[in-house]
Amino acid sequence: MKTHPDDIMIKYPSTTDIIEINRKVLQEIKVKKADRSALMPLGEKILENIIEAAKHKDGDMYDKAVILLKGLIQKHPFESGNRRTALVTTASFLEVNGEKLNITHDISILQGIRERYYKEEEIKKWLQGGEMREFKRWRVRKKIRRVYKKRKRVFEKNRKNVTSVIYL
Repeated sequence: MKTHPDDIMIKYPSTTDIIEINRKVLQEIKVKKADRSALMPLGEKILENIIEAAKHKDGDMYDKAVILLKGLIQKHPFESGNRRTALVTTASFLEVNGEKLNITHDISILQGIRERYYKEEEIKKWLQGGEMREFKRWRVRKKIRRVYKKRKRVFEKNRKNVTSVIYL
């Protein structure tokens, strides 16, 4: 673990630590036959950025843990096991720094974090042992459908005037 000059007492995982956690997690917790411990292209740089973001996050240990957890889940630095690696890395980070991870484990919560369903404040409370609202994917889909229908109506309304369509 490395320390940051601004956070003398806080110990952060290194990229090597997180890569090793991914390797061990995939050995111990096999979910798919195709699981393999390998970094994505630019995976090491992604890990470095996540660690730096945690170091520079204002707040307490749990605020920094949220950044580690979200970053590892959402930025997908590994080919496999990103959510498992994120959870173990976060638990390790908290434990090394004298805190405890006190969660009710629910894989759908990790999926909700991946899909940006939860706010940072909710994730922090969950890491501290609080309750987490249920992840409901249909809400996200419903919102996407609503946006799609609105765009479709606008397109249909203006179709006669459209000479070309550019997707951003």
